[in-house]
Amino acid sequence: MTMPVFNEADGITIFLSELCEELEGHVDSILITDDSSTDGTSEVINSFLKKYSGQIIFELVKNEKNLGHGSTTVAGLRAGLERNAEVIVAMDGDGQFHGSAIREAIKLFERNLPDVLEGVRTSRSDPFFRKVTTLIVRLLVIAASRKQCKDGNTPFRIYSRASLEKMLSLSLESATIPNVYFSIIARRKRLVIQTFEVESLVRRGVNPEGSTWKQRKSWLPSKRFIIFCSKAVRQFLVFIWRGL
Repeated sequence: MTMPVFNEADGITIFLSELCEELEGHVDSILITDDSSTDGTSEVINSFLKKYSGQIIFELVKNEKNLGHGSTTVAGLRAGLERNAEVIVAMDGDGQFHGSAIREAIKLFERNLPDVLEGVRTSRSDPFFRKVTTLIVRLLVIAASRKQCKDGNTPFRIYSRASLEKMLSLSLESATIPNVYFSIIARRKRLVIQTFEVESLVRRGVNPEGSTWKQRKSWLPSKRFIIFCSKAVRQFLVFIWRGL
């Protein structure tokens, strides 16, 4: 399992405890990549690991500088391949999924052996503008791939080694929105896709919005979010223009 984290100190211990309880015997190792957090996330994780006595092998890597969610996600996936994993579970570290749902998705993947399993988020409590953004992304994936897609930017996915290698080779090197590109590539290349509905939870921790987007009001997009979306759109157009 690979997991990017950024400023998750207030909720990561609860999430890791739940994952350890639910995934023992289903996951061999968890690679956590801290994208140069400023709130002591790595220290909190190390404190948790000192007390952990289970069989899951943990590895914590910290970026020397903040690279952004997309680049950190890709780096974690590449690291998983370098460690010779045959199946890689990818998810964010903000704890927005039940550990039990992750376990059931892994069992489904092992039973059906698709190229990729995509988590489809349900019961989302995100602000309206985030839901609209998700809808736009979904429609863009459908238009670019000419195939149905239920959640084009889902942060929870399970990959076979071969499918992940193919998607990484065809994606942009410094992908801002890698999950969107993977959704398109998987459909264009006619990979076998399994979907799995997974309940979306409020972020673990004191602040449900987290610190990534620096929101002052939960119902309004922050300036940082708008800048990110603008950059992502420009990069997306490059990806589509380049083709596969």
